[in-house]
Amino acid sequence: MERFSATGLTPDHINTHKHFHLHPVIAASVMQAAAGAGIRCIRLPLEEAATVGGRGHWSHAVQNRWCRTLRERATSWGLAAPARVVGLKWSGAFTAEHLLAALPRLPDGVTELYFHPAAQDDVPGGAPGYQYRAELAALTDPRVLDALRDTPRGGYAAMLLP
Repeated sequence: MERFSATGLTPDHINTHKHFHLHPVIAASVMQAAAGAGIRCIRLPLEEAATVGGRGHWSHAVQNRWCRTLRERATSWGLAAPARVVGLKWSGAFTAEHLLAALPRLPDGVTELYFHPAAQDDVPGGAPGYQYRAELAALTDPRVLDALRDTPRGGYAAMLLP
């Protein structure tokens, strides 16, 4: 937290690489640190099988149950989280077709679209085989832009707006 604070940037949420903040001990520390630093949002990667189509793996059900528990704990620290995340299932290959299929299935509430877009696939430290350019193309696809035309958008901080 201190190192990020030193950048002068204002974080809109807290998150950890590979979602390590879901670990019970780490979650408690991260939530306390976030609340102490004035951060008001946290990523909880809860992805519902019905939203992304098909049945999820049993491990996803366990993760989702744990994320619901963490949501209660986050709320006690004054942290908000989106109702769901969409895109974990297709991480590294989240195409416009996947997104267009998921959009009509989204229930009310805040949804985080889980993308890692970039202008090139060969990024320093990038994941082998990850299709960064395809994910950027999905987000800029005219069909997606049209489907999202009347949908409110913004970062985590936008969740806190009235």
